[in-house]
Amino acid sequence: MIFADGMQLIVENIEAARENRISDLEQLNREVAHIQSDARADLASFERIRRRNAADLRRNLQSTVNTNRMTVRNFLQNAHQERMIVARETHENLRDFNGMVKSDVTNIRIDANNMVHLFAEERMSRSIALYQMLKSFTDGMTSEVEGMMDDFGKERSEVVADLKKGQQGWQWHIQKDLRKARPESKAVPIEHELPKKEPEKEPGDALQEEILTLVLKSPKGISLTEAGKELDIEWRKLIAPAKRLLKEGLIRKDESHYFPVS
Repeated sequence: MIFADGMQLIVENIEAARENRISDLEQLNREVAHIQSDARADLASFERIRRRNAADLRRNLQSTVNTNRMTVRNFLQNAHQERMIVARETHENLRDFNGMVKSDVTNIRIDANNMVHLFAEERMSRSIALYQMLKSFTDGMTSEVEGMMDDFGKERSEVVADLKKGQQGWQWHIQKDLRKARPESKAVPIEHELPKKEPEKEPGDALQEEILTLVLKSPKGISLTEAGKELDIEWRKLIAPAKRLLKEGLIRKDESHYFPVS
């Protein structure tokens, strides 16, 4: 009996615990349902807020994009206009600079041509002056050398004459001594005792003939320098013979060249 009561009590306790658990589960289900309802409401509210924020963000983004696009377009237009202005100014500056460069080059070319002409004229005038100076110096030097050669020829002629006189006096003294030494013998003229010498030709005469021959062979004229090379002799030695030929009228002279008399 006690056991049955105990089992009955256990069954009742289990039943009461089951009912309590069911009651708790129902309460829990109601709470869960309430939580789910609140969650759905929160999700719906969050979705509405998200959609509203997304729409606001989309509108703001579109507005920002439009604003930025307009700003960029304006910036590009301004940049294009400024670039066109800068390009136009650069083109004008470059055109002006090219004009200045062309003008400077033209002026430099004109100055260079003027300098070349002035240099050529100066060179020509100086060349003429130098030629005249050299010609004057050469003519003066030639005249001095010819005068010296003439003086030397005269002095040489006088010396030769003195030598001949001395030789004749010496021969006369020898002949006199021979007559004194041999009074019995007939005086023999000294001319028979000493071999006669042929009169020597003056060196100037031979040169004179050679110069005359060269001049006659040179119808286009020949200078003393060229004649000296032909005769293998220093040309200054030909001045005196050439001058004598000029005096005799056998040749003629034009500047520094000698020509045959036509």
